[in-house]
Amino acid sequence: FAACVAALRIRQQNATRWFFLDEWSFLAGRDAGSLTGLLDDHNGHWVTVPVIVYRVIFNLVGLRSYLPYQGVAIALHLVVASLVLVLARRAGADPWVASIAATLFVFFGAGHTNFGWAFQITLTGALAFGLAFIWAVDRNGHWSGRDWAALVLGVLAMACSAPGVVMVGGGVLTVWLRRG
Repeated sequence: FAACVAALRIRQQNATRWFFLDEWSFLAGRDAGSLTGLLDDHNGHWVTVPVIVYRVIFNLVGLRSYLPYQGVAIALHLVVASLVLVLARRAGADPWVASIAATLFVFFGAGHTNFGWAFQITLTGALAFGLAFIWAVDRNGHWSGRDWAALVLGVLAMACSAPGVVMVGGGVLTVWLRRG
């Protein structure tokens, strides 16, 4: 319920947003059909995943509405909040404390700019995939299929932007601490 309220509130607060600065690089300056368009960096960041997202949405709806682009950013933000809740509970936090932490993140966590500016999928995507990577590797036992999924999540985190590298580092540290 809180996620739906948050999504509606974030959208309402940012209803007048439109394509801005870096987004034009993904829309006009990139061709997702070429290897160069997919692998060229953006200000030193590997941004293949966001470029693909922008190009897919562009091919589906063009520039008629900012909402589909913004919807991805809002959805990723809510995924991060959910992962905060799950990881806090897994770390032993009281259910109320974990819920309050996740709720506070939903409304205040990533900052106002990240809520409404679709381009921030570069950072929020890295965080979401990185936290999912940590969730996937945070277990005891030997290598399994879940670790293959974690590997994919780690690559996706890094392919969103440079903070994904830090998130993968956190996942590697988690593996080392949990499994030795």
